Amino acid sequence: MGRPAKWTEETLRIEVLNYKTKTELCSKNSGAYAALKRLKLLNKICGHMIDGQKIKWSLNNVHKEALKYKTKGEFRKNSPRAYDACCAHKYNTLCCSHMPEYDYKWDLITLKEEALKYKTRNEFKHGSAGAYVHCGTLGVIDEVCKHMIDGLKCDNDVIYMWEVLNFKQNDKKIYKVGVTSQRLGDLRIKQVALASGFGYNIKIMEYTSVKATTIESAILKLSPSLGFSGFDGCTEFRLFSDKEVDSAMKIIKKGILN
Repeated sequence: MGRPAKWTEETLRIEVLNYKTKTELCSKNSGAYAALKRLKLLNKICGHMIDGQKIKWSLNNVHKEALKYKTKGEFRKNSPRAYDACCAHKYNTLCCSHMPEYDYKWDLITLKEEALKYKTRNEFKHGSAGAYVHCGTLGVIDEVCKHMIDGLKCDNDVIYMWEVLNFKQNDKKIYKVGVTSQRLGDLRIKQVALASGFGYNIKIMEYTSVKATTIESAILKLSPSLGFSGFDGCTEFRLFSDKEVDSAMKIIKKGILN
């Protein structure tokens, strides 16, 4: 099923019928999985599924699982829990001996796309070991990981708002309000959009002369939180009318000029 303009309980119930486990659903349709978590329907709708997280990934179990796949790419995509255990416990030599050493053609573009899934180099290293190693091989690790925090605080000098595409409730639309660093460009926006499963349209992204979090706090007071959960940046989504958006723009303009 293609991604609908807006996931509803009905469309999600239909979609999950295509999968046997939550792990399979997450890896093959991350948008639907994110919507289930966002709407707090994951346990309600997927209660019949086998929870792959409860499997104890011993060497024997990882080996059995790995034999189902011809390449590490297939293994990583279709059984991410087993693949992570394989890497973490260094089972690769035994469990993946039947697979080619490199089965995915990483280039600078695909490496950057993969790296956007992670906030730190440590997460990147453990979550996508093959891509991380290729970054080192190609000598692009600093370029690919330049958006990552790695313990450093946000510069707090940019305020942004983006509109969630294809959603409208009466006269209101959903907007994400947030702060980032001028040096990162729109990378923070891409990270949150990827994690939430929403399409986005940037309304404004401006350098501020005051702390961006001060402006963010003022804007967030215009409307209550939507109660999203389960992904980074989930608490700053708001339903805004056109009038409230205008008010937010005035708050931002004042912060830029001060």
